[in-house]
Amino acid sequence: MNMPHFFRVFIAATCVIFSTQVFDARAQQNKPAAANQCEEHVKVHGLLSRAYAACNYSFYSRGFTIQADDCTKKLGDKDSKQLLLQGTTAFDERSKQMGQATLCAKILKDFPYTVRQ
Repeated sequence: MNMPHFFRVFIAATCVIFSTQVFDARAQQNKPAAANQCEEHVKVHGLLSRAYAACNYSFYSRGFTIQADDCTKKLGDKDSKQLLLQGTTAFDERSKQMGQATLCAKILKDFPYTVRQ
């Protein structure tokens, strides 16, 4: 299936929402995420970081960011920067397509434990 880049990232982000509480708990216990989850987690972190700034959210889960930092260390700077860029680019592209206010509302709905107004 040939999906636009944003949709692949957004689908990954939706999958991550279900494991956010697990990530938060692991981060608090200083346990790293499984290696196969790190790439998607860093992409989603890029998307949510952009959303946090662009949407004026007042909360971004500390546990989620700690886990992203752990994953960044695992993946290395070069790969992590590329993955973060993919996430931020996905936000920007989708924002142009559907409007920033609509996208911000959707992210709040999709990630209620990770970002808040």
